[in-house]
Amino acid sequence: MNMCQSKFEIEVNRKFANLTAFVKDLPNLFSDQGNTIYTGRNVLKTYEVEGVNLVVKSFKVPIFINKIAYSYFRDSKAKRSYLHACELIKRGIDTPAPVAFINEFKCGLLYSSYYICIFENEAQTIAPYVFGEIEDDSVLKDLAFYIAKLHRLGVYHLDLSPGNILYRQQDGKNIFSIIDINRLRFESVDKASGLLNFARIAKSLAVSTSLARYYAEAMGYDQDEAVRTINAVSDKFFKTKTFSFARKEVKRKYGLFYSLFGPVQLFKLTHTLRILLPKGKFKNQLFRKEKELYVNYIQFSDLRKVWQREYE
Repeated sequence: MNMCQSKFEIEVNRKFANLTAFVKDLPNLFSDQGNTIYTGRNVLKTYEVEGVNLVVKSFKVPIFINKIAYSYFRDSKAKRSYLHACELIKRGIDTPAPVAFINEFKCGLLYSSYYICIFENEAQTIAPYVFGEIEDDSVLKDLAFYIAKLHRLGVYHLDLSPGNILYRQQDGKNIFSIIDINRLRFESVDKASGLLNFARIAKSLAVSTSLARYYAEAMGYDQDEAVRTINAVSDKFFKTKTFSFARKEVKRKYGLFYSLFGPVQLFKLTHTLRILLPKGKFKNQLFRKEKELYVNYIQFSDLRKVWQREYE
């Protein structure tokens, strides 16, 4: 007997029992069939099966230590996504309807996993609204109230970002749903955690300010405190992310070595020295050098303009 023969853990939502044959055959057909809509760390493909539009997320094969963890100590990302979706719907929160999950084990360890849900092809992400590209105050207000609803119902998304919140209009109403839900907690959400949850959402200062005021209104918090806190945590998050974005852009333009030992690192060193040094001629020279590096290598990655505001 082959000890490393694949074994599968599969659960299909009873509401989609008619799709069981497709689900069971999915590991065999995923690589060759389906319409790829995203390729990165994970792969997303869409399928139409018996008139039902589906999206399948194939999770990256985990590293060895995570294979052990997902096999014996915690649920796989696919299984968590499925169970979390079922719980969200039970709590009255929109998320694409869960269809099934698949875990494939080899030699007793998790190898591959898939999460299958309904494909909401009429929905879009909220990115254009929270990036300030489309101005619609009603969407921001309803979004803030939606997030308040999540928190009141004990739902805390650990990656609450624009790409993980879907938006559509239905009967003249703004409807939201959350995706990428394997990183989700069902727990009591206090004020500090609730405000912190906005850190990744808005790259526009005006948008985060509006969201803060509407969220405070929905939760009964002090609006000025909410604005200060949400803008502060948003600035901190995007300020830090500026460097990873800049390194990727420098790598794309100039190569790996320059991204590791180039202008981004020099900018960080120059900024640190300028902050540490007392006032004087050298400090002023460092400021000019820092600003020059910012304009040439950092500015395009300063999505929220946090660094830019320091130079104004």
